[in-house]
Amino acid sequence: MSGVPDRFTHLGGQPVSGNPYLGMWGEKTWFVDYDNGTKGGPGNEPGKAFKYPDDAITAAAANDIIYIRPRSPNTANFDPNYILPESTTNSTIASTQHGLAIIGTGYGRGQGSQFYTYWRGTATATATPTLKINAPWTLIENLSFHDGASTSSECVELDGQTSTGGYACGNTVSNCMFRFSSYTALSIDSVMWATVLGNTFHKGAGILISSNEQVPDGIEIGWNHFVTATAAEVDCDIYIADCDMINIHNNYFTHALPTGGTNKYIYCHTAATGIIAHNFFGDDDATVANLITANGLSTVGNWSVDAVT
Repeated sequence: MSGVPDRFTHLGGQPVSGNPYLGMWGEKTWFVDYDNGTKGGPGNEPGKAFKYPDDAITAAAANDIIYIRPRSPNTANFDPNYILPESTTNSTIASTQHGLAIIGTGYGRGQGSQFYTYWRGTATATATPTLKINAPWTLIENLSFHDGASTSSECVELDGQTSTGGYACGNTVSNCMFRFSSYTALSIDSVMWATVLGNTFHKGAGILISSNEQVPDGIEIGWNHFVTATAAEVDCDIYIADCDMINIHNNYFTHALPTGGTNKYIYCHTAATGIIAHNFFGDDDATVANLITANGLSTVGNWSVDAVT
């Protein structure tokens, strides 16, 4: 055996996973199993998993990895069962937990895989996101988020430069699903270099980019699918309140044109630089420009049902 700590038992031995995460350098791996895990368990092996995701987040340090196991499915209506927090508040990744990865272990690709590991906010937290991220260089992957009882907040919030010491930047959200949030399912607030790739935004869920502390910069939103929303359910799929540089490419907006406020799929409120390129809009308007407000962003190669620009 080598002296390299493995990523499952924290003991010596060759790492058993080839995933290129920082845990390969000896940081710890934690496990969450809502159906079979235990409150207060050590959480450092699949057979000794935590029950709740917030317990794993509390135990984790910078560059650790948390794997979350899907629950047994609810076969009565084809929805999976929820994974809920232990406490009456939702979860926060602290600013000191840089490089933390949280990964759902449902297999497959796209919406089916995303939906399998289904994390919902607590019913008692009506004004906080299911997961708030104050740390830089985090990875959130292969998870489905529901805002629970939230009436005024999102599913996931990336929050940079907060008064509590947050400095989120360089965050990645990949292959996740967002459901049933009040228009904004994922917020990117004052963050540099956020990457949002390959996600599904379901039933009116959307993205907000804003600047409470600093103007976001270096944002990439690509290969996402905005699905099954009606015009009444959404205000805007991507709302850019403020941003210096943003690239929005290869996304699919396959529902009716929003009518709740901006009447656009993508709305840039303050002039920005970047591109809106190679996106598909599920509306048969004769002019793609009627479906987006670019406000400084270059538009190229976008198309709707019957128009290309």
